[in-house]
Amino acid sequence: MVMCIGILNPPISVLSSLDGLQLRVEQLSHRTVVGVACAVLVGQFALQHRGTYRVAFIFPPVVLVWLLSIAGIGVYNVIHWNPRIYRAFSPHYIYLYFQQTGKEGWLSLGNVFLAITGTEVMFADLGNFTAASLRVAFICFVYPCLVLQYLGQAAFISKNFSAVPASFYASIPGKLT
Repeated sequence: MVMCIGILNPPISVLSSLDGLQLRVEQLSHRTVVGVACAVLVGQFALQHRGTYRVAFIFPPVVLVWLLSIAGIGVYNVIHWNPRIYRAFSPHYIYLYFQQTGKEGWLSLGNVFLAITGTEVMFADLGNFTAASLRVAFICFVYPCLVLQYLGQAAFISKNFSAVPASFYASIPGKLT
């Protein structure tokens, strides 16, 4: 069930506003999305009797490919759209950001923090990993991939502000879609 949350929530929440995946598939209706979600859930329940330890072998390769893909897209977007985005790591610029945005800046920082920690919680909920292995995997692999993706998305948005509502999908290079 936790894997379904990680797989189904992002596309369904994006499709609820009729953006996201419909950028590329114009005929994708809400009915189709619900059908696919139900099929995945039925598949999950059908495999549930085997136990998570037998089904969990599918999860790591899928997550590995996903994280490497979004990291690669992030690097491409940084190089292509705005290589100066790495200035975001400078304490000087975060000070200026908070000075200009005030309370809204702190709220936006909270949203980024929740997105990153939400990913860690998804791994932890699977229960098949030790706490130490989660920390090492998250700090050494998951977190850097997410940071690269967020930097790439910020670089894309800095030059394509009108694409903010569906920036994740819009930032994927046309050759990959």
